[in-house]
Amino acid sequence: MIYLVDLLIAYTIGSISFVDDIIPITTVVISIAILGLGYKSYISFIRNRLSQKQLDIVSETIQLIHNSSIDFSFLHFENRGSHGRAVIANLFEIKSIYDPHHEILGFEDKSVIFDNNSNQIIDFVKIINNPITPKIIADELMNFHSSSYEIIDIEQLGTGVQDYIIINTKLFHPNRQLNTPQNDASYYQSNAFSMQTWLNFKTCCEKLEKVITDWLKFNGIKDINIRTEDFKSTFELPHQD
Repeated sequence: MIYLVDLLIAYTIGSISFVDDIIPITTVVISIAILGLGYKSYISFIRNRLSQKQLDIVSETIQLIHNSSIDFSFLHFENRGSHGRAVIANLFEIKSIYDPHHEILGFEDKSVIFDNNSNQIIDFVKIINNPITPKIIADELMNFHSSSYEIIDIEQLGTGVQDYIIINTKLFHPNRQLNTPQNDASYYQSNAFSMQTWLNFKTCCEKLEKVITDWLKFNGIKDINIRTEDFKSTFELPHQD
């Protein structure tokens, strides 16, 4: 600004000519404009690359959930025996479980536990720990992540009247921390928030889907094909003694 004022004074008193100085000024202005446009283009390029990487991660997450079917058994233990119903579904299909006779309605405040072949719902660790993953989605995935466990001895089930939702994901990480000694006749109570009760599990599944679809819509992807069956019907399990 001072330079321009000095230039105006000098031009007024005739110590310089307009032509002598207008060319350098124009050159400087054009250079600054080009530099500014180049910086904006660079920032836009970086943002687009980051957005594409985030989109790839979210797409990978959706595909992983779609391909991960989980066996759910709603079991009533009594007199050292058990009976109940079961369903196979992925996390997006939990809301579609069909329970016409309300046989699993009473399980909403019951714990969700792993059978002795599983101790993780889905292997979300790499997605959660990836710094590119949208934080709002990573936070929801954390609700399904198990980092430690309590052992439930199978032999003790049925000595009283107890209800559990037992899940089999066929995903077992032997390096996960166990708070009590492990044996083959054990179920695992996880510290994951979603597994504290069946109501928690359903709520976390619905919230996860909403957060993913909302993020996609915010980023311009409104035609989202998260496909689920119209309903997932439960089937009766044989009585076990």
